[in-house]
Amino acid sequence: MLERLKKFITKNAIAIILATIPPLGIWYYFQRDHVDLNVIVKNDVPVIALNQQFSEGVELRYHGRRVSSLNVVDVEVENSGTVAIRKTDFDTPLMFDFGGDIIASPNVVTRKPTALKPIIVKKSSGQVEIEPLLLNSDDRFTLRTFVADRTAESPLTV
Repeated sequence: MLERLKKFITKNAIAIILATIPPLGIWYYFQRDHVDLNVIVKNDVPVIALNQQFSEGVELRYHGRRVSSLNVVDVEVENSGTVAIRKTDFDTPLMFDFGGDIIASPNVVTRKPTALKPIIVKKSSGQVEIEPLLLNSDDRFTLRTFVADRTAESPLTV
């Protein structure tokens, strides 16, 4: 019986190696620790926009401020890696440039876990900064803001 097993292994050694090594390599690749911070624009919805060519005499106001367009922008920040991202892992705070004027204070509309409290600082008329924070694996939050006078040529940049 032992001789038959030995003969089988020697005849099929390549098949046995090919059947075991690649799956183990793939398993190892997906199980290793990695850091991955994703920033996704979930929504960029134009609420209203005036075409200057056809809107002579029309004036739009949002909270008393004159605007020519208004967009609602939702940005999700997520740790999709397998290890936590610590405050000390950030070289600089996250900075978002919305390409227009932020006219309503940015706020967090969703968060996972609910105890997650990102600190959002409006830096200039179109820029928002998020202070470094601890993001465990699969932690995420969505930031919503209203952006006025944004053009198609000025997309959100991180």
